[in-house]
Amino acid sequence: MGHGNSINCPACRSLSEGNTYALVDHEYALDVKVNYRQCASCQSFFQVPMPDIPTLSSFYPADYHSFDANSFITELKHRKRLNNLAGLIHDDTFTLLDYGCGGGSFLEFVARRFPKATLIGFEIAPKKQIVDRENGRVKMIHGELSDLLNETGPVDLVSMHHVIEHLPDPFDTVSRLFEKVRPGGHLVGQTPASDSFEFKIFQTNWSGFHAPRHTVVFSTSGMRALLQRAGFSAVVIKGGFNPGGIAVSLATLAHRGKKGRIKRQGIVWLFCVALATILYPIDRLSGKPGIMDFEAKK
Repeated sequence: MGHGNSINCPACRSLSEGNTYALVDHEYALDVKVNYRQCASCQSFFQVPMPDIPTLSSFYPADYHSFDANSFITELKHRKRLNNLAGLIHDDTFTLLDYGCGGGSFLEFVARRFPKATLIGFEIAPKKQIVDRENGRVKMIHGELSDLLNETGPVDLVSMHHVIEHLPDPFDTVSRLFEKVRPGGHLVGQTPASDSFEFKIFQTNWSGFHAPRHTVVFSTSGMRALLQRAGFSAVVIKGGFNPGGIAVSLATLAHRGKKGRIKRQGIVWLFCVALATILYPIDRLSGKPGIMDFEAKK
């Protein structure tokens, strides 16, 4: 940990030096080390220097865990996400944009339950491509953000589920998406919380860094500041459900000093998952869990 020159925080825009942490890739063992600056004002973390899109893309191996769309755990996560959106869905003809949709499995899950909904997915890609799923009811757009904006009309809901922390310029993305949200519509998402009990316990072993793939790790106040700067109001932030993060943090502790990646299988991983299940209620009772759900209204 060290100190660096003053720089604007991507979350709250405060200008401060803050502390710098040099972190390696514990999970996939990529030969790369990145520096995270902690904002002295809002306590968010961000990479310095901030990587560009091609560099970020190189950080994701072909077997990256979120690419697995067919597991039982994925099905449970989809149900939880949809339940969280239920209070914002007022009729069956809503339009949902899933920004950072991966393979589109969540949108396919929603399509089977809301046959009248308009469902759009987006993933950053080197070139523009549009793919239809579920007999044309799910529209997948690959390319740049401008490709998405050109191909998409007004939407009622924008979902950013563990996405905003991967963006090199989250304010630019969120403010441009704000223009696509209908008045009264919402932006919702889930992301790690840097001002959490988990970070205090695990420090640089905390899974919320997910170095080098997480570019900005927001605090709750940092997230609120960014959403409000982008034009959103009625911001609500609360603790989210994701005990898997604790399991990864425990696995990182157990893996320190060893070569290779953390394996999400085997006896050690099952032990970490079991222990995380036991520890999760403590995380929630702390009042500052490692994951936050955020919601904002236009």
